Amino acid sequence: LALAVRHLAGNWRTGAAYGAGVLALTVGLALAGNAALQLRWDGVPSSEQQFKVLRLYDISGMLRRDPRLEISVMDREAPGLAHLVRTWTVKVWTPVKNDTMESPAIDDAITTVPASVYAKQWRALVGERPGLYLKVRAELFRWVFQPPDVGLCHPFHVGNQPGEEPLEGYVIVRRMDAHDLALKHYGEFFLWHTPVFSHALFALLGLGALVLLIRRREPGDIVMASLIVADFVFTATFFVISIACDYRYLFLIDLTALASALYVAADWRGLLQTQKRGP
Repeated sequence: LALAVRHLAGNWRTGAAYGAGVLALTVGLALAGNAALQLRWDGVPSSEQQFKVLRLYDISGMLRRDPRLEISVMDREAPGLAHLVRTWTVKVWTPVKNDTMESPAIDDAITTVPASVYAKQWRALVGERPGLYLKVRAELFRWVFQPPDVGLCHPFHVGNQPGEEPLEGYVIVRRMDAHDLALKHYGEFFLWHTPVFSHALFALLGLGALVLLIRRREPGDIVMASLIVADFVFTATFFVISIACDYRYLFLIDLTALASALYVAADWRGLLQTQKRGP
């Protein structure tokens, strides 16, 4: 917004004022919305527990790639957890999702072992073998961004099949009728016979639009280009936080690409002109 207003007003001071104002408003709305959501949250899992899960996932992935790694912090401060890592989480670890590591013993360790143990062990391994950490993270990012088998990453869901969880007390009925089956076949056609379920494809589409938008740089172009760049930054964060490959996690890539393609299609002749009309 600051760049767009600067272009329209002709000076940076006005652009910066508008940008700062909307930034403050956005932060305020985000904090207020989060506070409102907390009123309906039961506190499980806590942020601390989520960081424990993330670090345990990284540690297990690194040990799976190199079983010779030492986990001396856990051996010293949480030997029970160290044993679980060596005998359980390393064996069931997969880049597809961290759910395979779940067990009553792991749940108990996540609850009882202090967060400092996970943090110190994670920092020790990453500091000792940064290359190994990056290899594990690259594998995880590959699965969430462009999985080798997108069918394993829940690209769509039809019907109402909640699994084995008890449904007593909930207004939920198990269902998989003819309409659901028709939707399932419809989704599977696009899944197995087209590139529709491909974040990489949409990312390339968005990147192509970004080149055209930056080339012209009119106020509307700046807004759309900023949306695409923000989406790329958001996507990049999954390199360090990804714990599963669910397709919905990066659905913003697809939506942003479609929005930018629609914008470009509305004025493609103007965008293809050689003369730059922006600052």
